Amino acid sequence: MIKLKIPFYPNLKDDLHCFQASLKMALSVLAPSTQYSYATLDSITGHKRGRVTWDIKTLLWLAEHGFYVKKVSILDYRAFAKLGARYLKYYWRPDVYEFQKSFSDLHRERWRVEKLVKTKNVELINKRPTLAMLEKHLASGWLAIIHIDVSRFDRTKKYSPHSIIITAINSASVFFHDPGFPAEINRRVGRKRFSEVLSDGELILIRAFKRPYRAAVF
Repeated sequence: MIKLKIPFYPNLKDDLHCFQASLKMALSVLAPSTQYSYATLDSITGHKRGRVTWDIKTLLWLAEHGFYVKKVSILDYRAFAKLGARYLKYYWRPDVYEFQKSFSDLHRERWRVEKLVKTKNVELINKRPTLAMLEKHLASGWLAIIHIDVSRFDRTKKYSPHSIIITAINSASVFFHDPGFPAEINRRVGRKRFSEVLSDGELILIRAFKRPYRAAVF
């Protein structure tokens, strides 16, 4: 079993701060001497009112502030940097593309990705994230934020992008802090179901350069 002690912080009332909440949880462990308000996190992440937040600006910020980062995704960010929205329209389902086109700034994110692909301290891994990969990194001192389509857990058909942070894994289940809504501490999902959802999601692995976090492994 792998178990991490991570403080919990919820999403805000606008239901658009699940990523900021997940980042706040991660930073409370990796940089415990600094308190990050949601206003500060909005600045770090590039959040805009009424829009969903991509993680690109955050990955660049982490790389500049003493963290090593890996992003594992079957979305090819180098192709996005080269081709822009044309690649996203090809890669995503039509409903996902229309959602992201309406609720995010694809042109700005492309500009950020062009910087990201040149950044040394962010490793882009263009493959499906796996449970084995997740377990290996957690046991080695990394924290994991995951972007998922939460409708896959809730068994609804409407695309719903969401961010969570992993807190434990055992032989039967995966546990994570879900910022909400509804918020849930140490939400549990079976390994098989979680693995299926993870494979279509994005895995963000974060570690401090000087002091890797050590999970309890037993």
